[in-house]
Amino acid sequence: MLTRPAWTALLSAAFVGGLSIAGVLLGGPPQPVPADAPPFAFSAVRAMAHVEQIAQRPHPVGSADHARVRDYLVGAIARLGLKAELQSAVVRRGTTTVRMARVENILARIAGTKSTGAVLLASHYDSVPAAPGAADAASGVAAVIEAVRALEAGPAPRNDIILLFTDAEELGLLGAQAFVDQHPWADDVRLVMNFEARGTHGPAWMFETSAGNGAVVAEWASLVPKPAGSSLTYEVYRRLPNDTDFTEFKRLNAAGLNFAFVGGLEHYHTPGDAAAALDRGSLQHHGEAALRLTRRFASMDLGAPQARDAVYFSLPVLNAAPHYSTRYAVPLAAAAAVLLVVAAVRARRRREAGIGGIILAAVIYAAFAGASGYFGWRFGRLAGTVHERWLPDGNVTTSAPYAGAMVALIIALWLVIHVLLRKRLAAHSVALGAAVVILVAAAASSWFAAGASYVVVWPLAGAVLSVLAASRRTDAPPDVALHAGRIAVVMILSVPAILIVWPLAHSFFVAMGLTPEGGAAMAATTALGVGVLTVPIEILVERRRWWPAGTAAVAALACMAVAVSETRYSDRHPRPVNVVYAINADARTAHWAVRASWADTWFGQFLGTAPRPGRPPALVQPWSSPDGVPGFLHADAPPADLPAPQASLVRAVATEGGRQVAVRVVPGREGNMLIVWVNGVPALDVAVDGKPVSGAFTRRAPDDTAWTLEYFNAPASGATFSMTLRGSQALTVAVVERTHGLPELPGMARTPRPAWLMPFQAGDQTYVRRTYTF
Repeated sequence: MLTRPAWTALLSAAFVGGLSIAGVLLGGPPQPVPADAPPFAFSAVRAMAHVEQIAQRPHPVGSADHARVRDYLVGAIARLGLKAELQSAVVRRGTTTVRMARVENILARIAGTKSTGAVLLASHYDSVPAAPGAADAASGVAAVIEAVRALEAGPAPRNDIILLFTDAEELGLLGAQAFVDQHPWADDVRLVMNFEARGTHGPAWMFETSAGNGAVVAEWASLVPKPAGSSLTYEVYRRLPNDTDFTEFKRLNAAGLNFAFVGGLEHYHTPGDAAAALDRGSLQHHGEAALRLTRRFASMDLGAPQARDAVYFSLPVLNAAPHYSTRYAVPLAAAAAVLLVVAAVRARRRREAGIGGIILAAVIYAAFAGASGYFGWRFGRLAGTVHERWLPDGNVTTSAPYAGAMVALIIALWLVIHVLLRKRLAAHSVALGAAVVILVAAAASSWFAAGASYVVVWPLAGAVLSVLAASRRTDAPPDVALHAGRIAVVMILSVPAILIVWPLAHSFFVAMGLTPEGGAAMAATTALGVGVLTVPIEILVERRRWWPAGTAAVAALACMAVAVSETRYSDRHPRPVNVVYAINADARTAHWAVRASWADTWFGQFLGTAPRPGRPPALVQPWSSPDGVPGFLHADAPPADLPAPQASLVRAVATEGGRQVAVRVVPGREGNMLIVWVNGVPALDVAVDGKPVSGAFTRRAPDDTAWTLEYFNAPASGATFSMTLRGSQALTVAVVERTHGLPELPGMARTPRPAWLMPFQAGDQTYVRRTYTF
């Protein structure tokens, strides 16, 4: 197959490259709507007023700012003409480690005119201690408030609409659990929409649904502007322990959709998650989904909104979201197999390919794809090691230039392999060999994970049809060039691959960065992309043309050069680090600790000139050794006079072969977090505040006697746990109280954290530990 003249290769390269770039760059959210929009429309600018109020400061559970945000939201609901309800509850989960919290969910309800059930609009209003939470999840809360305001500007809904702002999502979905388990409105819910964020920009990705999602997916695809979503992520969320409040809502057996934007991963759970950093377009996308879908679902019969699961995916540039039932996944893969057989038989009869050549190309492509996946798995770690040893430290995981370099290297390698293969094999053999390997992936995904099958089935179909389109006539000489019409057909047939594969590779980077999993996913997707574009690649390469490989290699080197020079911590890309002050109240000793294994001049005010590695003793169970715990540096500190948690023996009753004890633990200050470590005696059972913890000590080795209680926003009265113990050994109880922030110590003037450093997740913390023996 020859494709002279050379301008065809240049135009083809421009088409493939331009459409690939457009697919990545044009997949963003819609433009924000201004504040003077009609009252029945959603306006991100109006919604931002709520974000700015909520995200003034971090507002973790139990803090004063958490109460401030709660009161603001109660007032915002009242301004909508609705009555807010507070659901106060104590929630717990876990067995060997029990996590508890006092939560306050905020709810309101709009009564429908002839309700067939309730539509639930949900987001969480708590934040982690280190972040103001503008995106995660003030954006979701604001989107719901503004959407409900716009809804109320129109006719009354047929179905009830419930607003739910959950508490303690960051602590383990505890507010959502309280609603599902304890609130009477939960029984009325027939459809759920949850709004989240794991970054500060990007489209509102519909990344998870309930089972039987066909009907709700169809509504989403037809109503939401610039729909972004994929049944691939639905398959992932079904199999991996990734949780949002939607995990709890799925227990309602209601239909549902879960939305999040994930661009700007480096700002997640850091001070960078501020109102100024939030993309108004992302907020607009959240709001458009909330408003348009609620209007639809609030007007339809919710008695049976479920249907068979759907395969669905979004196509940027086209702004469309094709969808079809999973029952067609296997037939489509079978059709692709038949098409491949037809193409192979036809190519063999026309002497355009041989069976041996197809097999050889398949083996080489399979090896290339596997090696690419392994290279992607290792790439981020290798780049990180290079920065640790020889280059300035930087966040390799979120480095787009490094990601671009990795992708360009894989593309360059395949272009080299393609040229070398063409010295021995026909172009059709190379294309069909790659298609054989991709067909195996299509068959496996269609059978085991139907929602992921579109990733390979449609690009494969386009690839095989391209082989047929590039086939010469039986009476044509062997060196005849493809005419422009056939080249145009090949380019059109490559569109599914371009608009599915390259935006997917980009989304893997946005969502996971260059983690091992993210790198492997990006690399495997890149290998898929070059495999299904083998015919367009042949048009570019024209048997032995090296300039495409050279261009890709130059792009890889350019990306690598930018990555090496720009990937470093700075004021624009601060390094995450937390400081801890920990007191052992028994020994009256204290330590500063920094969650880092590297040095910085700012640490000197805490650690001095000779910090010790490992955690300070107060952060470790008294029966464990702090030695060898990586990731911390610590040094001695003057002990502060801080309230300490207390534990007291409430009851001790002898039993046959042991005793039953009850111990009350109370915080030094209400609202702080209590951590209780218990060890020393084999136990039969445990209960907290009179409620048994099932499975806490079942299937455990006799010497495994440790048990942990974590109580967030602990009341002044504390909690009581009771245990039935075997044996007469002493029971060791260590009680730790955690407070957000650091104490002011007499005579110590702390230098503020410089701009190139930032707290993250739990932020700076103060711990006070006291140990008891009963």
